[in-house]
Amino acid sequence: MLDWPVNWADDESLVPLGRILSAVFRDFMNDLIAGGASRTTLRRHRGELFNLGYECLRAVSTGQLPGNDGAWSILESLIDDCGGPLLSSRFASESDQRVFDATCRKLHKWIGSRKALAPGPVACQTERGTKQDHDLSLDADWNLTRVVSVT
Repeated sequence: MLDWPVNWADDESLVPLGRILSAVFRDFMNDLIAGGASRTTLRRHRGELFNLGYECLRAVSTGQLPGNDGAWSILESLIDDCGGPLLSSRFASESDQRVFDATCRKLHKWIGSRKALAPGPVACQTERGTKQDHDLSLDADWNLTRVVSVT
């Protein structure tokens, strides 16, 4: 996960924007974990978030979107309640696009719910209680790990 922004960016100047997108995606994944999503669901969304990050930076590098608008603005420009942008890979099938669109719709809904909670600029931070009520977590490399409770 840490190298995603470097993999996405074809220009070194886009890496900082990629890091911000990664932080947004990490918060989204943490909320899915807190909501009890299965490992399979988490892996699927993680893979599609990689694709979305690539498509976001591609849109900026090709001039489709201005990069100085920020990560939230780019995401809001590319995803909506119908899905995300067309996958640019020539190997992407209709099935691949449907799975990608499902992740984009879920992320779009999540962004909307965060805006409803905090009008104005959306903070990129997951609210955490003192007690974890789930047994999965993301490590620094976005690998799913089981949380071991010690009492």
